[in-house]
Amino acid sequence: MFMWQFEKNKKHPCPSCGKNTYVRLMDNNGNYLPIEYGKWDRYDNCGYRKYPTKINLSTDYIPTNLIKYVCTSNIFKNDLLNALLIYPIFSQAKLFKVFELYRVFSIKKTGNPFIDAFENSPVFFFYEKINNKPLISYGQVIRYQGIKRDKNHKPTNISKLINYYNEHFLKNDKIALHLKGYEEKPTKRECYFGHHLLSEYPNVSNVIVVESPKTAIIATAYYGLPNEINAIFLAIGGNSLKQNYLSKIAHKRIIAIPDSSNGNKFLNDWSEVLISRSVANHVVIDIHAPAGYDLADLIIEKKPINIHNYLINNDKKNFFSNF
Repeated sequence: MFMWQFEKNKKHPCPSCGKNTYVRLMDNNGNYLPIEYGKWDRYDNCGYRKYPTKINLSTDYIPTNLIKYVCTSNIFKNDLLNALLIYPIFSQAKLFKVFELYRVFSIKKTGNPFIDAFENSPVFFFYEKINNKPLISYGQVIRYQGIKRDKNHKPTNISKLINYYNEHFLKNDKIALHLKGYEEKPTKRECYFGHHLLSEYPNVSNVIVVESPKTAIIATAYYGLPNEINAIFLAIGGNSLKQNYLSKIAHKRIIAIPDSSNGNKFLNDWSEVLISRSVANHVVIDIHAPAGYDLADLIIEKKPINIHNYLINNDKKNFFSNF
């Protein structure tokens, strides 16, 4: 995983204008990235900025050589990212880290009208490892208008878009066979969005389950990265809390935050599932918002809930006293 941060309390000559006002980027080991990666510290003048945009993704389910036909890993080509950049509550550098962390790709222009209707839309890969092999079990594509989902376009599966590309452009029998095999794989869609982070942050004690990948991304950008808050945000990709998914996270403390709904339907349903699965180490949070609201809406509207009161730390053997 590729992570980086701005260097603190030091300026360098800018590669664009030459003035000594340039802040360089460093990796998570304190090493400088190439000189072109950084930003001019005063946007009203030179304005130079350049960030790493390549997101690494490897998988044995849908190989990356198929994904690249309809996807780009350039995070600047992403409608959701660009919509979030206008909100001052988010750190620009933190948003880039989160999109890298969750491997959020974008749909690129292909010339196929069906695919191009989703151009620059985010692709949320449901990504895990089985027997040490990285697998994409599902790729959800959602078109946004600002941070709201475009209701005129239903979410689609990345394999469907690859199929369209293959049928109209490639006509490659090997790709057709692979996609057919992918659709028949029994473990497809058997994980949450963000599941790969469980193996990348094995010592994190808490998982926070929300409905949509968008909410997981916004919440991570706002509350903090896994190593900062000792919690990983996972998303279901729907309103139904699948019972068979829970076995993969039952060893963690589970904090479930469903969307608000009429009559608290989702709150009650999620509570029943967690109780029926005998998940003792859990809590379900009511966000106390109008029906249709989610945690992301509260963050954007500057009414976030305090999740820190619900977290347990690695050094605490017992739950907080209020549970």
